Amino acid sequence: MGYSVSKDKKSFRVIFESWEDGKKTKRHVKKSEWKNLGFSLDYTIEQAKDVAHHLNADLKIAKQEKQRNRIELRRQKENLKECAHLPLIFVEEFERDVIEPKQIRTDHWESAKK
Repeated sequence: MGYSVSKDKKSFRVIFESWEDGKKTKRHVKKSEWKNLGFSLDYTIEQAKDVAHHLNADLKIAKQEKQRNRIELRRQKENLKECAHLPLIFVEEFERDVIEPKQIRTDHWESAKK
C-alpha cells in the first residue's frame, strides 16, 4: 500500500497502490489531488519520488500506530479475563517478587498467564 511515481510522456504520474479483497489495485491520482498530497507540476521526477517516499513513510507510521493500539486493547481484554482466574493481589506480588528481580521477559509471563 502506498504511492509510487512513474514517468509519463510530459512529466510524471502519481499512482496509489492498495490491497483490497486479496487483490492489488492501482489508482491514478488526479492532478487536482496532487496539491493536497504535496506534489507539484513543477517537480522533477526525483522530487516527486521523494514526496511519495515521505507519504509512504507516514502511511507506515499510521499503520504501525493502529497495530499498537489493537495490541494494547487485546492485552487489556486478556488482563481482564486473567483476573478472573488469578487474583490480582497474587499476580502483582508474583511480578514484584519473582519476575522483576530475575528479569524474566514479560512476553513469557504473559504467555504463562494464559
